[in-house]
Amino acid sequence: MSQHHNSAVDIFIRQQFVLSSHLFLWTSLHKNICIFLLWREIWGEEFRLILLSHSQFSY
Repeated sequence: MSQHHNSAVDIFIRQQFVLSSHLFLWTSLHKNICIFLLWREIWGEEFRLILLSHSQFSY
């Protein structure tokens, strides 16, 4: 009886761990994508202008 109980708890814990790890990966990935898009939105144009000015100075 106790063996069956332990196996059920193990399965439950394993399912929770897999679910939480998938959720963590997805949310962190999603957050990174949002940060990247926001960064590109804010700094994209300035960064391009900086690169252009630097390339003009170097030649």
